Amino acid sequence: MSRYFGRFPDRLDLEDIRAFQVHQVATGMSWPALNQIVCALRFFYGATLGHDAVPERIAYARKPRKLPVVLSADERSFASWKQSQA
Repeated sequence: MSRYFGRFPDRLDLEDIRAFQVHQVATGMSWPALNQIVCALRFFYGATLGHDAVPERIAYARKPRKLPVVLSADERSFASWKQSQA
């Protein structure tokens, strides 16, 4: 993270951390890896630096939920027709 910003991590604020998280998502990092970074950041800011308010405000990554496929009325009737033909 210090390489990304060019500053020491103890000089970064919560907005910088969020910008780093957005950057990691944009690079295509996996969700478990993102959450591992969040755990490390929470430990660093909470246990190492003693910032009480910052760790609980660092959000875990959540995998976006996909909406289910909803068929139109025409597609449903075609599917039922196709099924009756089988």
